[in-house]
Amino acid sequence: MGAKRFVKLAAALAEIHGPRFRPNKLLLDLAEKGETFYGRFGAGAEAKAA
Repeated sequence: MGAKRFVKLAAALAEIHGPRFRPNKLLLDLAEKGETFYGRFGAGAEAKAA
């Protein structure tokens, strides 16, 4: 499941069950940019930053 899909699901859950399910800033940013968690923070991320 990608970040965009997860953010959509979390937002729907937040509507039903309250703010504890609201997606955080990191997830919103990943979804907006089309990035993945491991793409940004995984082993390959260090090579991209260099």
